[in-house]
Amino acid sequence: MGRKRTLGFKLIAGFSVVAVVTLALGAFGYFQSAKGERAIREIGQERLPSLDSLLFISSSAESINASLRILAIPGLAQDVRKEQYTSLKSGMEKADQGISKYEGLPKTAEEKAAWTEFKAAWLIWIKEIEKAIELGHLFDKSGITDPVDIKLTLEIFKGEINGLVLQVKEFLQESKELKGGESASECPLGKWSSSYKNDNDQFMKHVQSLAEPHKKLHGTVAGIKKLVSEQAFLDANMLFEKDLLQASESCLSVLNSMTNAAEDSLKLIVKLQENITGPVKKAQASAFQPMGRLLTMNRAAASQTTAAFERQARIMKIVSGAVAIGGALLALALGLIVTRSVTRPIKRVIDGLGQGAEEVQSAAGQVASAGQSLAEGTSEQASALEETSSSLEEMSSMTKRNAESALEANKLMAGANEVVGKADQSMDMLTKSMLEISKAGEETSKIIKTIDEIAFQTNLLALNAAVEAARAGEAGAGFAVVADEVRNLAMRAAEAARITSGLIEGTVAKVKEGAGHVEGANKAFKQVAKAAAKVADFVAQISEGSSEQAQGIEQINKAVSELDKVTQQNAAGAELAASAAQQMSSQAVELESLVQELAQMVGADRTKEAIGTKGLQESINQRAVPGSKALALARIGKAVHTAPASSAANEVRPEQVIPLDEDEFKNF
Repeated sequence: MGRKRTLGFKLIAGFSVVAVVTLALGAFGYFQSAKGERAIREIGQERLPSLDSLLFISSSAESINASLRILAIPGLAQDVRKEQYTSLKSGMEKADQGISKYEGLPKTAEEKAAWTEFKAAWLIWIKEIEKAIELGHLFDKSGITDPVDIKLTLEIFKGEINGLVLQVKEFLQESKELKGGESASECPLGKWSSSYKNDNDQFMKHVQSLAEPHKKLHGTVAGIKKLVSEQAFLDANMLFEKDLLQASESCLSVLNSMTNAAEDSLKLIVKLQENITGPVKKAQASAFQPMGRLLTMNRAAASQTTAAFERQARIMKIVSGAVAIGGALLALALGLIVTRSVTRPIKRVIDGLGQGAEEVQSAAGQVASAGQSLAEGTSEQASALEETSSSLEEMSSMTKRNAESALEANKLMAGANEVVGKADQSMDMLTKSMLEISKAGEETSKIIKTIDEIAFQTNLLALNAAVEAARAGEAGAGFAVVADEVRNLAMRAAEAARITSGLIEGTVAKVKEGAGHVEGANKAFKQVAKAAAKVADFVAQISEGSSEQAQGIEQINKAVSELDKVTQQNAAGAELAASAAQQMSSQAVELESLVQELAQMVGADRTKEAIGTKGLQESINQRAVPGSKALALARIGKAVHTAPASSAANEVRPEQVIPLDEDEFKNF
């Protein structure tokens, strides 16, 4: 058999294993927490601000684009147009703020290249926008905000004048019925000219100059109808040729001048629309191509960091759970092993000592002459045993407290595992927020496409209405339906622009929500670090308990020394019981073998003393002479007990390591 391990070694080894496992788990948790903190810092301080800035620039650009497209819609009120100019200025300022913010953020080499390309294309786009704004201001200066409607209305009025002239001619030549035409104020042209206003001074002068020939036109019609009623057909024809035709030509001339002014204003708005759908759109596409790459790069980097962090969290959760369970099982196994290795030898020793005590008791009657001295010695032994029992109780309490500390450490590890689970949930919510941001971007792209299609159709309808109205002449009234459709499409474009703004705001909110989830994950990992610190405190308490146990062991050593001295005194009194010395000596040999086994457990070498005891006993058996037996027994007791007493202070006894309850001494 190999050398037996002492109880102290077994306990120290067991607690050392638990401490190593706990420290390993704490170190692993700290390492994973540090990696998680770096990942959170990268997402929170680099990727999310980058995405926020890029999306802010993109939303500002879309706001600029929407305002430009609204400015290209004819027929808007001046206050609406002023709002769009204000929105354009605000959008460009916000975009500049986003650019400045992103400029200061860290970037990879690929991101720097794409950012340089974007800034160059952005400047070109801004220049094209400024050109479009200048065209818009020129259109505003023309004072005619609804050139398509004005042109269509004027063409209708021309047709009505020509129709009136034709009706009067047929009235004179073919005697067809002529209804109305005498009142200028009841005429649609008269009603319109008396109420219409715009900011074009020249156009308004034409409107004012139209009043006199228009009034003359209708007055002439009234005169012709009167002459016809008087049968003055010749005079009526002369009035038609001279005054009516002249008045109608004057009205048509003024209307043509007004049409030309509306045509000039229409050309400006068409040029603005062509600029927006041409150079501005092309420059925007060039700018947003690198912008899209930047968004893709940052989203991909954020997704990679998030995925890596999630992998680390899963690994930490699995390892923490496994180590916690393994540590608990290991502590339980060590407790069972140490308990069994201690209780079995002690039980054997107690059984042997009990049997020896019974045999010694049967021989007590033979040593009645020494009863008084033995009683005194027994009293001193009882006192020493009480001190030993008290020390053992204290050691038992310390060991229980150490076990409770180990249990608390296990609970903290379970709490750390739960905190890691919470961090995992926070990262899942962050991933969902990123997906919602992506969906919102897709919806924004669809709505922008809708605005482009509507604006394009608006341009086609407006141009077609103007061209067809000019060609149709008096039949142009039917193109009023086209004008209504133009207005409807313009309203759809404005509605789509508002929806775009709402979606963009929602996207920014989702980004902020993702930042909130990231912050929650960071706090959770800080809690893991605190739990690890508490585990270290409990390990320190276990160490302190072990130190207190060592002090208790020292007290037990002193008590045992006192027991050795009392035993020598009892051996001196055994000289009066020579006839019983042989029997008690044989029992002492058996007891010594049991004590030798217990001594081997604590590392004390009693082999020489056991051999000496056996030799002396054989000598007593050979020389069984009354009186000499008692003297030999006294010498044996002195040889057995005095020698170990000199080294008692340096020994480590079993009671110093294993705390036993007071009930365990009853059998003894």
